[in-house]
Amino acid sequence: APIKVEEFEPIKQWWDNRVENELAWRVDFTKVLEDAKAKAKPHNENAEKATAEAQKIKQQIADEKGKLKDEGKNGNSDKEKEKLQKKIAKLETAQTEAETKARIEKQTAESIYYSAFELDIKNPHQTEEESHNPEHLLKKLNIAENDKKEIQKNIEYEIRQINEDTLLLSNFERLTSKKFNIPVLKQTILQLAVKGELTNKWRAENQHLITETGAELLAKIKSEKEALIKAGKLKRQKPLPEIEEHEIPFEVPETWDWTRLGSISNKLHYGFNASAKPSVKDVRLLRITDIQNNKVDWESVPGCEYKKSDIEIYKLHENDILIARTGGTIGKSYLVKNISVVSLFASYLIRVVPNIQIFPEYLKLYIESPIYWQQLYDYAWGAGQPNVNGTNLNKLLVSIPPLAEQKVIVEKVEKLLSWCDALEEKIENSEQLNGLLMQTVVKEYA
Repeated sequence: APIKVEEFEPIKQWWDNRVENELAWRVDFTKVLEDAKAKAKPHNENAEKATAEAQKIKQQIADEKGKLKDEGKNGNSDKEKEKLQKKIAKLETAQTEAETKARIEKQTAESIYYSAFELDIKNPHQTEEESHNPEHLLKKLNIAENDKKEIQKNIEYEIRQINEDTLLLSNFERLTSKKFNIPVLKQTILQLAVKGELTNKWRAENQHLITETGAELLAKIKSEKEALIKAGKLKRQKPLPEIEEHEIPFEVPETWDWTRLGSISNKLHYGFNASAKPSVKDVRLLRITDIQNNKVDWESVPGCEYKKSDIEIYKLHENDILIARTGGTIGKSYLVKNISVVSLFASYLIRVVPNIQIFPEYLKLYIESPIYWQQLYDYAWGAGQPNVNGTNLNKLLVSIPPLAEQKVIVEKVEKLLSWCDALEEKIENSEQLNGLLMQTVVKEYA
């Protein structure tokens, strides 16, 4: 049954008459937010400068390409053409660096700003349960700092395997020293992964493992889908637009290719429109709110009323990918793994069924990368409540490595992101111990 307005009356009364006590205390959120804005401001300014620089370089590239085209028409020497091509390649590298810097600065600013809304503020009424010995705290702090440095070394070593001159290395200290920068570090790692830069060394050393290119893999998928359509096991999709050169966001390795999400999916469709019923447990109804940190507690997922035909259409299967299509969680995704219950998925979700020739973990990784989010928000519409539909999701560009490389990328990213999580935990632990140590020293000499 729908929630009635009267049911909120006790909460409203409490809110209107709330008082400060040992479990509830006032926070000057205006000040917290203003402080966050002030700290984020220089990063936003740097992002704007880097974006303007990238746009300037982009125009220079367009001008040079125009000259190169004219050289071809005029029949000028190969030497002149080669000179222009090298200049364009240099400019493209500079553009990528400027765009990466803009993204890092923008994400840093957003991390600082949105951290203000977490309000993870210590209870001022809570007394210390134990007296802290400065020597003991200092020893614990040193251990935490050493653990942190060890993780930083592991991450830095992996990054150095890519390129000694990468922009990530020049920003490495800043990206790994503060908790609010870890999400930026994660996004940078994902971007390197989907550009093929994370596996540069692996690709050079393991050419014998690449038995088919990304283009050949896409041709195999197309052929397989045609066979399924002829067998009546798959519906023919509406033709997707050809990928224009101006759409391609960045260059990928020669053995990779670009495609659209719809081309590597056997199916993409909306979820089941039904109300959740906690008392029903034989068939569940997975909602976006049931997905937390890429995990689902299936015991807490409610059921719903259904017909047999609904199960045939909306039942979740291993390796399905779900994407939220509306609201504040737009774009959030979940890869179905080790599902032990019968579950449908709710209408505010879109299901992507990847073709079996695509490593689903790679596709999920791509759907968390900056280039995915950039495209998603370009397609999203609606002022207060952003939305994205299945038609536009089908058109999303995806970079496709050979299948063997997809698996290596996932392995490397999972290792790096687990180190990032561990680093975030160690940074938080160090900050807490450092705070306690300072408080203890101040009390000691007060």
